[in-house]
Amino acid sequence: MSGENILVVDDEVRINAFIRELLSNFGYRAEAAISGEEALAILGGQTPQAGQAFDLVLLDIMLPGIDGYEVCRCIKADPALADIPVIMLTAMGKVADRAYGLEMGADDYIAKPFDIPDLLKRIEAVLSKRRAGQP
Repeated sequence: MSGENILVVDDEVRINAFIRELLSNFGYRAEAAISGEEALAILGGQTPQAGQAFDLVLLDIMLPGIDGYEVCRCIKADPALADIPVIMLTAMGKVADRAYGLEMGADDYIAKPFDIPDLLKRIEAVLSKRRAGQP
């Protein structure tokens, strides 16, 4: 792992903190957002020159205000953000939920409860593609 920045978007504070600590233990830098609006504000204010650009967004769907589907759609529709991979990490595990998340532009979709080694491998796979410049 090379210390990439990951934005963890989950309104459940304990889950958000757990995921950020987990990521930190594996060499990533992680920041928190607890709503869709906060996530978009953070992403919109990122400055690559200052080293604050995000390499990945871990995104819950069920958020207060703007839901994760809309956050993902907004990220992928913004030319300044569109190349940031999004992994949806959510309790919504139905096939239709997954299909819609991928349709909105998510790069992967993981249902809660998640397996920690699987989550880490999938994060690394998405980031490896990004490092290699693959869509």
